[in-house]
Amino acid sequence: MKISKNRNTINFSTADLLRLNDRAQEATKEIYVMTNVVVNELIKDLRSNIGCLYKLAECVSMLDMLHSFAKSCTLSSYVQRE
Repeated sequence: MKISKNRNTINFSTADLLRLNDRAQEATKEIYVMTNVVVNELIKDLRSNIGCLYKLAECVSMLDMLHSFAKSCTLSSYVQRE
């Protein structure tokens, strides 16, 4: 058993806890590596379709604007000038 004192605290640790802590840290590192691989593949796939995604965002924003105009006209008494 390892005992350490810091100002107002006392920490106790065992060899089993240290070994489990090392395993948890290694698992965390592996998860970070796997996440990095998945994110890089996703970015690579998205780059080839970035033009389509940009056009889609443009169309959605236009549709949102037209919807807002239509809703505003139905709620208020707006008319088109002749």
